[in-house]
Amino acid sequence: RDLPRPEASVNAFGALYRGEPTRFYVGSKPIFPGSTERLRVVVGQTETSYQTESTTIAVWIAVAVLVAFTLLALWAEFSLRHALKPVIEIENDLGSRAADDFTPIIRQVPSEVARLVQTLNRTFDKHRGLLEENRAFIAQATHQIKTPIAAILTRAELLEKEVEERSRDSVKDLIVRARYASKLATQVLLRATITYREIVGVREQFDLTTLVSSVLRTMDPSAEIKEVGLTLLSPEDTPVLLDGDRIAIREAITCLIDNAIEYTPALSDIEIEVYETDNEACVSVMDRGPGFTIDIAQLSGFDTSKKDPSHVGLGLAIIERVAKSHGGRLTISSREGGGSQCVLSFAVS
Repeated sequence: RDLPRPEASVNAFGALYRGEPTRFYVGSKPIFPGSTERLRVVVGQTETSYQTESTTIAVWIAVAVLVAFTLLALWAEFSLRHALKPVIEIENDLGSRAADDFTPIIRQVPSEVARLVQTLNRTFDKHRGLLEENRAFIAQATHQIKTPIAAILTRAELLEKEVEERSRDSVKDLIVRARYASKLATQVLLRATITYREIVGVREQFDLTTLVSSVLRTMDPSAEIKEVGLTLLSPEDTPVLLDGDRIAIREAITCLIDNAIEYTPALSDIEIEVYETDNEACVSVMDRGPGFTIDIAQLSGFDTSKKDPSHVGLGLAIIERVAKSHGGRLTISSREGGGSQCVLSFAVS
């Protein structure tokens, strides 16, 4: 009864109600159909209450919008990650490859990415073909180089017996350099072959102890000529299994033992041991030679500062390359009492 009375023609008005600004709304309708008298209803709300409710509604709308935006962003991120997952996997695959690894990408990918993978594989095939051509060229060139070198070496060895004493040193130097040239040509071909096999990805499981034993039997004649003994410390009936390129690893071990034979003095022994740690298969070669004066990290294959050409070559660089391609390393250290120990290690799963 204490509500303000509105004017007859207004639908809304403002007034003070119990000391507070209040907004009123007026509604009316006939008391019954056809009646001229009307029933008027007046509803009011204080400005304070109105502002409070408006603020509450605005806050809830803002919260709803924020939650919806967050959910939308999470859904968009999930969708984007799912869509880009094949691309990320390809990126990781390419990022973990060696610089000369051109093996094809073999994985299921969406049709949108399939064309990219096909293009990459075609590019890899071209590079692999180019490398194969280079390998074949190096093999042919090596053969063409070794043939005249062999002729020169044979002629020089015959000439050594015929020349006068004052010319014999020059002939001996020619023989040394011819032998080095022949050895270097062989190492160039070996380096190209190993690189190609890395790209092709040749892998098989084999017993490293059996492989080393086979290498030693092959190298026994060379050791006998130098009057050097080869001793395998590991029992042959204790296998050390390894997954890798058997031929490349055999060549690396051959280079390592050949190097030891070359620099070990006569009537000395070279000790070879095959063993396995928690995550590596290792071949240790211990000799009583002059040791190494180079840092394995500085291996480049050639050292033109050396006066003796027989001390120059690709052998250690090839060994290091094979080790790295199998997740391993070549470690060189000096032995107490003289000589060196070379440990060739390979990662095992």
